[in-house]
Amino acid sequence: MDSSFGVGGRFGFRLSRRVDLEANLSYLQEPTQPTRLPGGLQGLFGIKSGWQGKDIALYAKARFGFLRYQDKNHSSQSCPDLLSTAPCYDTPPQIDIGGVIEFFRTLKVVPRVEVGDVMTLYRGRHSSSSETRHSLQIQVGAGLRF
Repeated sequence: MDSSFGVGGRFGFRLSRRVDLEANLSYLQEPTQPTRLPGGLQGLFGIKSGWQGKDIALYAKARFGFLRYQDKNHSSQSCPDLLSTAPCYDTPPQIDIGGVIEFFRTLKVVPRVEVGDVMTLYRGRHSSSSETRHSLQIQVGAGLRF
């Protein structure tokens, strides 16, 4: 199984015991397979809501955002000249729908696993060549609570 690796950060604001606002910014490396998300800067912003117990929490998430990447094939609308050798960048919109599990073993550190379907709308050079691609995205990390 091939995967892309990335690093990033997340900020969350608790609205209530069951609802949080979140912002996630990640840098993804270039993939080795064309079916993966291209490497670049990904920003996702949205809401998570669910159940929280004493030691574990289960949430559903819905986030909207973008992926800023270098279009090396010059195939997007943002690349007007196919013959240009200058770098061309595209920023398609994304939607991330999935789930989150958080573990509360200590008061300050919260291990976390996210799984989501990231849908990216790639706009081709012509309006009829746009397509939506689905990518499984798994994020593993830890958070600090203040």
